[in-house]
Amino acid sequence: MKRFDVRIVASAGKELAGMPRMLRERIIEKFDEIRKDPRGMDSKRLDDATYRVRVGDYRIVYHVNDAEHMVLVTRIRHRREVYRRR
Repeated sequence: MKRFDVRIVASAGKELAGMPRMLRERIIEKFDEIRKDPRGMDSKRLDDATYRVRVGDYRIVYHVNDAEHMVLVTRIRHRREVYRRR
């Protein structure tokens, strides 16, 4: 099975950079799981190609592009903020 390429949008990268080191490491470990299987056991489908996974009280929201074997991480936020519109 081909592994997916995980890319992070700039705003999600800034969110990740501002987190405590231990949390950031847990999220990066989760990226490795997403790379292997973006629709794994702990992912929840939000719409057609959008999924989310939990990392403690934080959520990683991402889009899966099967044609390009790419996962685009769009948000990494606390659970109370992740679904709010700006």
